[in-house]
Amino acid sequence: MTFNTALSGLRAANTDLEVTGNNIANASTTGFKRSRAEFGDVYANSLVGSGNNSAGSGVLVNAIAQQFDQGNVSFTDNSLDLAINGTGFFILSDTSGATTFTRAGYFGLDESGYITNNGGSRLQGFLPTGSGTGVGGTPDDLQVQVGDLPPAATEQVDLLFNLDARGSTPIVSPFDPNDADTFNSSTSLTIFDSRGQSHVLSTYYVKSPSDNVWNMYSYIPDENGTLQNVLGTGAIDATDVADAAAANVNAQAAAIFMTTLQGSAQDAVASIAGGEDTILSTIMIDTRAVLVNARDTATTTNSSAEFQAAIDSLDNAAAQASGAAYGLPVSTSEAQDILDILNATTIALSATAVSTADSINTATVAGFNVPYFELSFDTGGTLQSSDPAVLNIDNWNPEGANQSSSDGSTATTSDFLVDIGASTQFGSDFAVANVDQDGFATGQLSGLEINSTGEVFARYTNGEALILGQVAMASFANEQGLSPQGDTSWAQSFESGEPVFGAPLTSTLGAIQSGALEESNVDLSEELVRLIIAQRNFQANAKTIETADTVTQAIINIR
Repeated sequence: MTFNTALSGLRAANTDLEVTGNNIANASTTGFKRSRAEFGDVYANSLVGSGNNSAGSGVLVNAIAQQFDQGNVSFTDNSLDLAINGTGFFILSDTSGATTFTRAGYFGLDESGYITNNGGSRLQGFLPTGSGTGVGGTPDDLQVQVGDLPPAATEQVDLLFNLDARGSTPIVSPFDPNDADTFNSSTSLTIFDSRGQSHVLSTYYVKSPSDNVWNMYSYIPDENGTLQNVLGTGAIDATDVADAAAANVNAQAAAIFMTTLQGSAQDAVASIAGGEDTILSTIMIDTRAVLVNARDTATTTNSSAEFQAAIDSLDNAAAQASGAAYGLPVSTSEAQDILDILNATTIALSATAVSTADSINTATVAGFNVPYFELSFDTGGTLQSSDPAVLNIDNWNPEGANQSSSDGSTATTSDFLVDIGASTQFGSDFAVANVDQDGFATGQLSGLEINSTGEVFARYTNGEALILGQVAMASFANEQGLSPQGDTSWAQSFESGEPVFGAPLTSTLGAIQSGALEESNVDLSEELVRLIIAQRNFQANAKTIETADTVTQAIINIR
């Protein structure tokens, strides 16, 4: 019995030496977790139980338990070296497709751009979603696009600006992008076509004669540097340009009629006789018809409103004629009332309508038949609306280096939207608060970055930073139940429970530290002390065998 007890002690001490030796051997192994031998005493049991004075039968190794406490983090020069601060494991898929888990984060790229450890197992992560702005789904192999990044055409431009409310309508018209006297402000930014070639989009802002209204023009130079209009539709289109010319003619005719009407009213005041009353009524009717035509051919809400105001005033004047619209005036006082209204209101309104029509009619000078975006602000300077409601650059068809919008027969159309957000019209200098666009040229991979939440960003020479995925992590209800697989990795077991997948810094999972490795959590000083203790235990159990042998020999030698 004594020999068996001592032998169990020798075996336990030897196991303790093996565990301690393994810890010492892996003191510099990245991600290694130290183990400890856990022992239990042994007592002999019978059917009716052990006696109260049982001496015991020795010791057993109940478990060799790994300790998953945090190891020190050391920094490296490789951005793909990863350390976990906190709980959790990296998820790996080996060449056979089996899933393992590790805390050793020495990763690199293989020939296909997959992120792998030094054993060839691929790091698992959440891949970008369809929108490209986030990640999700089931963990899969993380891969870096090591080739050229294909170009992307500009699809949206974001502009945020303030237009100076103190500005006045330019004296020189019509608008000419090469003449700074025809616009109030301008700005520009670089955009890209479908081939990744860069171009400069310039926008110009012209104060309209109407209060709180601005016209926004958009141009891109062609291969010769000549500015080309890139708006096919806007507040006006090609049809509107023709209508603007007609509105202008009608407005000019209305002004002439108004002058004649004013003279006839003056004559009627001087003498109601001689048929002046009939002439006055006839001219009023003709004038109204011309104004109606001018209103109906007006190309903006503002100019149409001006013509309507002139019509309303004329109707008001006509009502002075015997109380019936466009009836014959029967007295000098009624003619005087009409004249007063004409002098005070109608002539001025007609002149304003003519001015508005002139500002629209840009088709007749220097070939600038240019649609524009009409921006309307309220009296507080807040953007209220635009015409059209969606600002679309719809007439740009670059072909190679040629950006001319005049011939797009074989060109790739590169239409895009302009979002001016909450732009303002305040009484301060013109200023651009934000300018951005989503296109880019071809780029080559220049570096990788991984943040604390495990998101993998690839940086390219064109200045783009694209998210390639997010490192996935796993946690277990019982970490000590994991099955060691070597190469500082573990596999799921029945005792560990099912893995719970998640992103770093979610739930109980820790953070990712890029450019760092988690060192072994072995404390050499502690292990050396344990080594001495294990050696002492082994020697003591050996001494028990020696003593038992001496006693046995004494019994054998009894005569």
